[in-house]
Amino acid sequence: MNLTPLHAAAAAANELPTQWLLARSSGLVAYSLLTLAVIAGLTLRTRLLGRAVSPGIVTAVHRTLSLVGLGALALHVALIALDSQVDVPLVSVLVPGMSGYRPLATSLGVVAMELWLIIHLSFRLRRHIGVKRWRSLHMATFPTWGLAAAHGIFAGTDSSVGWTQQLYAWSIALVLFLVVIRGGSRAAARPRRVDAAPSPTPTPTPSPSPTHLSDATRAA
Repeated sequence: MNLTPLHAAAAAANELPTQWLLARSSGLVAYSLLTLAVIAGLTLRTRLLGRAVSPGIVTAVHRTLSLVGLGALALHVALIALDSQVDVPLVSVLVPGMSGYRPLATSLGVVAMELWLIIHLSFRLRRHIGVKRWRSLHMATFPTWGLAAAHGIFAGTDSSVGWTQQLYAWSIALVLFLVVIRGGSRAAARPRRVDAAPSPTPTPTPSPSPTHLSDATRAA
């Protein structure tokens, strides 16, 4: 009997513990929400929507996606740490380099989680740290998202599944596309440097000749 890919995935899922399935799915949900939050932020900066949507609404969506994504991430971490089927202690999902399961890939996820939390909390600290510092800190969103993508690809047990590969491929392509557009819009908005016109060379005042000086002396 030939099974369709959907039926094969369902059959494989039935053989796995429910808690492990929830841990995997919550991780994918967290990554998807982080990606949407990054897309919302890039949409705000590039102004692709023009005046169709208020910037305040886009900002609210951006922050909400980040908050809900952190909730999904907390569930992902808790389910993995509490799963008796795998040997992943709580310290290994909080401290980079402590996991025995794919140490490098897991460490990337731990760093991404901590950066994500710091960046989200910085929204409330913007008035205290200043807008310039806050924007510099907010730029860490891009490496945070990159670390999360690398963690999901190299540590996730679903990375070989077709729909998961498409999820990562399309999300990475879309974010990189918006980053390129943002870079182009910033370059276009940057004022061009106009070279200053050369100052006119002052004309030297002719000094009186010795003949004139002698005549003036005689007259005196």
